[in-house]
Amino acid sequence: MADIKIIHQPDSAQLQQDGIHDWPIWTKEISKFPWTYDSNETCYFLEGDVIVTPEGGAAVRIGQGDLVTFP
Repeated sequence: MADIKIIHQPDSAQLQQDGIHDWPIWTKEISKFPWTYDSNETCYFLEGDVIVTPEGGAAVRIGQGDLVTFP
């Protein structure tokens, strides 16, 4: 399995280049649930934090200001 890629606090030029401010916003209450992606998914965390444990991998903490790509 490929690793989760995290860019902590990307600069505004990268955010602008990726068009992040035009992306839809997804919210979720505190919970624990299984999740899978059919293809790479990139997320930018506006607030909050999460611990993601990939199948067969180590837990990763992701939070406000992180740009993350899930394989």
